Amino acid sequence: MSTPLKTGPRNGLAFRCAYPSFHAAAEEAAISRLYGGIHFRSGNESGLAQGRCIGERVMTLEMIGADQP
Repeated sequence: MSTPLKTGPRNGLAFRCAYPSFHAAAEEAAISRLYGGIHFRSGNESGLAQGRCIGERVMTLEMIGADQP
């Protein structure tokens, strides 16, 4: 299931970005930090992997909780 993510006005600048998934938004955020000199590529790769693991765990817990009355 893919839900478009959209951003809105920030710091008085109006712009809109749409992403086909959370993964696509995370990839763009990671690459922008690499280009900006904020992160190293290895840090981005580790962070994206950790984010995927956390997201999968949250969804698993959410599904388990959904079965509880």
